[in-house]
Amino acid sequence: MGPKTLVGRESPKDAKNWLECMEVCFREFRCTEEQRMETLDYLVEGRARKWWKSTSASFVAARGIDTWAEFCVAFQKLYFPLALRQAKANELVSLRQGTMTIDKYQQKFFELLFYCPEISSSTKIKYNMFLQGLNPEIHDQVAIGEDMTYEGMVSRCHQAEDSLWRNKSFFSSSSPASSLGLKAQSFKKQGVSSSFSGSGSS
Repeated sequence: MGPKTLVGRESPKDAKNWLECMEVCFREFRCTEEQRMETLDYLVEGRARKWWKSTSASFVAARGIDTWAEFCVAFQKLYFPLALRQAKANELVSLRQGTMTIDKYQQKFFELLFYCPEISSSTKIKYNMFLQGLNPEIHDQVAIGEDMTYEGMVSRCHQAEDSLWRNKSFFSSSSPASSLGLKAQSFKKQGVSSSFSGSGSS
């Protein structure tokens, strides 16, 4: 899939694209944690290799094995200034669905989540933050269970959104104005309107 080599001098935008490319590759080939970390040895050089060797050594010394999630946290610290990460984290905490669809809300949520690997690596925190930003009418329809996955919650959100749109369509077609229009059409079919116009001409 042709991932580029990381040299340690990339711009924040290029660094973000590189990390996202690696995520796609790992998911595509269903790589284990060990395979992910071994792959990094072939894709870092120059300044990035020096940084990775020192970072990796601290991981191994502390836990005996380093993980991709830990690498992502260290990667963010290297490529993205603290002020930027804090600003994105604050934006994520205050994110609300508002007029966005679930798809748009989820897209914005993940854009901000990229800069917050500590949150991204915790399924429970990510789950709760997504939930708290939902509009009340959707939030109230999403059943919360201990065994529900993040993906399962998003699926429930789509179902709730579809249900709301169907109800809005039904009520708009059943509004008093719509009913009045249907009655007027019925009168015309029965020739009532022509009798009104005839009485008016006399």
